[in-house]
Amino acid sequence: MVRSFNIVAAATFLAGVCQAQATGFKRCDALIDAGLDESLLLPASEDDTYTRALGTYYSATVAEMRPFCILQPKTVADVSTAVKALAPLSGAGSWNIAVRGGGHSHWGGNNVHNGVTIDLSLFNRTPVHNSTCGKVASIGAGSRWASVLAETEKHGLGVTGGRIGTVGVAGLTLGGGTSFLIAERGFACDDVVNYEVVLADGSVVNANKHDNPRLFKALKRGGSNLGIVTRFDMATFPKKIMYGGIMFIDWKHKDELVDSMIEVISDSEEKPGDSMIVMYAYNASAAAPMMGTIPMSATGDEDARPFRGMDQMTAAMDMRTRWTYGELLAVMQHNGGKR
Repeated sequence: MVRSFNIVAAATFLAGVCQAQATGFKRCDALIDAGLDESLLLPASEDDTYTRALGTYYSATVAEMRPFCILQPKTVADVSTAVKALAPLSGAGSWNIAVRGGGHSHWGGNNVHNGVTIDLSLFNRTPVHNSTCGKVASIGAGSRWASVLAETEKHGLGVTGGRIGTVGVAGLTLGGGTSFLIAERGFACDDVVNYEVVLADGSVVNANKHDNPRLFKALKRGGSNLGIVTRFDMATFPKKIMYGGIMFIDWKHKDELVDSMIEVISDSEEKPGDSMIVMYAYNASAAAPMMGTIPMSATGDEDARPFRGMDQMTAAMDMRTRWTYGELLAVMQHNGGKR
């Protein structure tokens, strides 16, 4: 009997030793008490996982924000547990909690200083499966568009994603989501057929045209105000071979370039596969502003309206070529710097 008691006592002692130590920050401690300590990254950790997690943000300004702890949940159940643990500690207007998907959002949108950041970067898979809606890509909320298109194109399929490979799926899609296919297929959110969402009470629901249809409608351009979306189920289409790419054009062609874009917009109903973006950049050390443009034909037509007259313009860089959507996004990647 004494021996049995000693074994129980030893087990209890070891459990106490192995339990994660309190941080002194009540929200982080609540996550530890909820059993999420193995998914918690702390500034004082012996390894550099906390620092590396911050280093993966698109914006260096956002990465400078220092949460008390970063939670990297592994499952939807973990997200639910976290919400249930944090909700009782957060008064109205004082959540001090941020949710990060792909890490591309603006300052204050996906990280928080002196609070808790729920980092969904481990939700980064894109399985493709059959459904009543046809082939559907189930995209994890921590994914970025370059990896998503790389995966769907293995199946000969595409999805309506962003224009830059480093852009995250969640932020772009919850905000609507413009793409090279906007005139042809609409916003990225228009191709979402189902959202998996963790609500404020920690419950996990699906939102689609049959289940929770009002939430389904609200999530289309509703931002991150209605819950934590952990998965986007998106309609697919046959993989596209596109023609186009980024160009930097001499300032002297500014009027011609703007006129060209106006014509592309005017023809968008008749030519929905054509698109064009014009960007202006100014550097104090440069003699004149720089103009960038991304003319694109989603049908792969090299003679499409966006390209007319381009060969007569002086270009510092011209990346126009034929490629799939995924190949394009694999090249169109960059960090945001101090923005």
